[in-house]
Amino acid sequence: MQTIEVRTHAKLQDLAKEMKRYKVEKCEMKDLPTALHIPVLHPCMESEHLRIMIDSQRGTMMASTPAQTDLQVIDDITECLNSDKKGLDKLIVNLRLQLCLLRCEKSIQYLQTSCLRHLPLINLDNHPLDTLGPHRLYIRIPKQSSHYVVLSLREKKDRCVEYKYYLVETTACTADGTELDLSDDIGAKLFRSAGRLLPLDTFAFTHGPYSKVFDDDEETEVELQRRKRKVLLGEMEEPHAKRQKGAAYYVPELSYILASCEERIPLVAVGHEFERNGVVHSGIQVDSEGSCFCLSILSLPDVEGCNKRACDGLKKALLSLKLRILNKPSRNWIVEFLFAKAPLETTNKKESGPVQRVIFMHELNLDNLKKVVKEVIDEWYSICHLYSLVADFAEIYNDQRSGLRSTVDVHSYSYRKLTLVYGPNRSSLIHIQWKSDSKQFVVTFGTIGPSITINPHVIMSTQIQQELSCHRNLAQIAQVLHDTWSPLMSINKLANIIMHAPIANNTNRLAQSFCVIPQSTTHVRISYRSISSIDVHFRSNKIVAIESSKVVEGFNPISLLKAFLNMYVDDAIIGRHNRRMSTTEDDSPSSPVGMDTMDMFSLSSGPSMGSPASRQRQDGGLRFPSPMTPPSNPHTPASPSAARMSGIAPSPSTALIGTPSPGTLLGAGSPGNPQLHVPSPSSFVPTPSPGSLGIHMQSPASQFMGSQGMEGSPFASSGLAMPSPGQRNWPNSPSVPGPSPVSRHGTATSPGHPALHSPQTMKDGEHMMGHPSRVFTHRSWAASIPTLLSHNAFDTLLTPLGPGKVTSPLERFFGCVLFTRNLPRIIQNEENLTLVRSSDANVVMFKVENLQFRVSFNATTLQSLHMNTTNLTDSRDPFPTELINILERFFEVKVATHPYKVNALRAFCRLLPLPSRILKDCIQIMRLEMMNETRNTKWTVAFCLTIPPSAASIAPAGAAAIAVKQKMVLMLQLTRADVQLPPGVEPQSIIVQLLYDFNANTVIQMEVPSRNQPAQQPTQAHMAVSAFLKKIEMHQTTSECALFPTVHKLMQGLVIPG
Repeated sequence: MQTIEVRTHAKLQDLAKEMKRYKVEKCEMKDLPTALHIPVLHPCMESEHLRIMIDSQRGTMMASTPAQTDLQVIDDITECLNSDKKGLDKLIVNLRLQLCLLRCEKSIQYLQTSCLRHLPLINLDNHPLDTLGPHRLYIRIPKQSSHYVVLSLREKKDRCVEYKYYLVETTACTADGTELDLSDDIGAKLFRSAGRLLPLDTFAFTHGPYSKVFDDDEETEVELQRRKRKVLLGEMEEPHAKRQKGAAYYVPELSYILASCEERIPLVAVGHEFERNGVVHSGIQVDSEGSCFCLSILSLPDVEGCNKRACDGLKKALLSLKLRILNKPSRNWIVEFLFAKAPLETTNKKESGPVQRVIFMHELNLDNLKKVVKEVIDEWYSICHLYSLVADFAEIYNDQRSGLRSTVDVHSYSYRKLTLVYGPNRSSLIHIQWKSDSKQFVVTFGTIGPSITINPHVIMSTQIQQELSCHRNLAQIAQVLHDTWSPLMSINKLANIIMHAPIANNTNRLAQSFCVIPQSTTHVRISYRSISSIDVHFRSNKIVAIESSKVVEGFNPISLLKAFLNMYVDDAIIGRHNRRMSTTEDDSPSSPVGMDTMDMFSLSSGPSMGSPASRQRQDGGLRFPSPMTPPSNPHTPASPSAARMSGIAPSPSTALIGTPSPGTLLGAGSPGNPQLHVPSPSSFVPTPSPGSLGIHMQSPASQFMGSQGMEGSPFASSGLAMPSPGQRNWPNSPSVPGPSPVSRHGTATSPGHPALHSPQTMKDGEHMMGHPSRVFTHRSWAASIPTLLSHNAFDTLLTPLGPGKVTSPLERFFGCVLFTRNLPRIIQNEENLTLVRSSDANVVMFKVENLQFRVSFNATTLQSLHMNTTNLTDSRDPFPTELINILERFFEVKVATHPYKVNALRAFCRLLPLPSRILKDCIQIMRLEMMNETRNTKWTVAFCLTIPPSAASIAPAGAAAIAVKQKMVLMLQLTRADVQLPPGVEPQSIIVQLLYDFNANTVIQMEVPSRNQPAQQPTQAHMAVSAFLKKIEMHQTTSECALFPTVHKLMQGLVIPG
């Protein structure tokens, strides 16, 4: 063994001497058995040494490498060492390159990539890749599916290995080279087609700004000898040996190139897409402090449809525009706009600096770069459009004379969104943005800070958005928001509940109680149950104008609306619009023919409708200035000519103005009756007629001709333009303010009978008749003349009042109008109810066998209905006054009240034609409900006029709960009254369904099986009521009506177990 060991050492020493020819490092013999360690790389780890051992039995050499045991080149080296050793130098170079490839594979093993020695390329022949050496590596770039870094190795002089890097783009394809999407075959695209091969400059990658990979260059031979001489001479001390940073196998430039390509490829691709869209950029740059790569945009295109001056100003304010890539938590584009200080000062502290950043984020997808570039350009368009709007607004807002600073505050302006706050407490806000896809401004409303309700302008967002996009006047929008905030807050107080539609025999149709329909930024339509509607116009100076919606728009005219609204005209409107405004003439003027009760000179705050002369108020001041001409109305006949008016003496001013005067009409039904004082024309100065202005106006004379049946003007087609009297304020003619010659020529009196003179022209001591209440008659264009209300009055009109604050004055008025409109229909559909013709369209009169009823508005408030009940003169069984009062009170309190159910009115009307003895019992039950008597009773009683949800098995919920044929069905609600309950606990309540037989005079509980449902077990309350009613029926001996006694006994003695 010793001999073998000596021979082994000798043989290995000879081999070590030979290896110096191949320019390897110093060889060492170590280990047991002895092995020659040959480092083929510099620096070289021990696992990378070429180990050569001697076989102790055969004496042959064996080569190995600990780093890789299955290398073919190792076997070739072993064979060469045991032969003539020809070609050993090439094998050593091949081993060196193979170990370098292993180093590269180890360097990227922890990266999100894959490394391959070969790719299934179908076009490798005649491709530049084929010219590279056999020692190459294909490394897929992280997060890229089609780009690869090709690493090619070759040996340079002095045993150095040269690393060459290339970038190649591949495309997935089939074996025959087609690139069709064969989604059904998963393995169809297993091959790849290589594209352009780009060499990468390693020095530029590793020596760029903030990308220094190597600390210092390696020390040259001259510098090494110089350093050693200084150490030997004692001029310097020997420095400590430098420690290698990281493992020797790690290739730092490879990892950096992969990471750099990962960041650069998306930026390069998006840069090319920007160039195709005409956007100039400066190429890929290293961002500040080397944090990442970025793409800087140098210039952006002009924006079509945007102000050129504003667009240039925005480009000057744009300091930089950069695109970056965000890798965590997901890969996204980060687009950063850097702007100078905005032209508007905001209350946001984050926007108070000298520069302002606007950041957008987009999904990073190389397959859809066109979408990303389009979105970036659209963002620029959005910023530019909003900036042009803000620039114009800033000029007005920064001007102290405009007063906009007291109207709105600029809460935030981030170049992509503008936020304004407004309202008395600055609690409402509006966000404004530009949307490129819809090419318009988009506004959203909200609140800030403590707010009791939502932003009132939410319902107006569409109209405000259209107005802003069309006119681009933000100052005007700000003023509109300020002027409409208060009335819209009042509109928000309206109830918005679902009610049954007031249509006969239709309980399934539902409608909203109030529905607000915006028409424009200053005009909304308020619909009540989809039947009646009013138009509200918002004006400046805290004024709203209200009028009835037109019939042609699907809504019925509202009678008495003008009179109702005039009750809310306050001093703020009267002082600003100092003119006479009639409460009644605009809504329901009465005809002077045959009328003994007329309020000729009723003064209120409506439009001017009074005497032609300038009249004085009781306080001595002028009540109105010049009147106005009414709008055109197809139902108002035109004025007839004096030649066609038989029996009417023309005014002396006819020669001058051609207008007939009612001066000599002194008949019994004429305005010339001394009992009446009718205003007449007061000026002989020719004045343009409303007909010449395109306005068809009812003439005063047409009212005196009503008994002759004349409908239209005799000159309807003559085209004559007849001048009208001076102030045109006839008692029954509509009038709106207009130029009046009276104000220029003084006051003139009518040349007719003294009784026709205006009250202001009468001498002292003359007696004038009192002003009795007027009889309202219907006029279809009644409320088409707007009524002006202040914001405070409008808020009072829409604010819920009364118990529980559930109904507003407007809702009560609409509810009364709804009842008066549906009551005639109910009377016509019900038996034994006879409609009586009334001279007043706002009054409904009907009768039954013994009673006559008159339903009319409360003249004081017009918010409630009053039913006047009288016994007919030929009544055989007159009703006592006490019962009549109870019936009237029940109608006002329980029927014609919130929520104004038409079916409740229908049920009430079904009670009225009952026989007297039965109706009296029903009135007695009403008395118990109204008086809420609990003395000597266990229960309180109340009529159910509509079907409650708990009894929906009988009829649909909301239908009339009273039905009368040969028998009568009615429902009562019994509520426990003699128990003490803790606070918040409701007393027991049950619904009793009674069936009264007229012939048998018996009252039983109605048994009705559930519709489309299986029969249910009766409840304890149901069984207790049935048993109690049977007990009462057994002991009934009197012949009087059993309805009221039965109900009264139920209230006294009903006991429900449990």
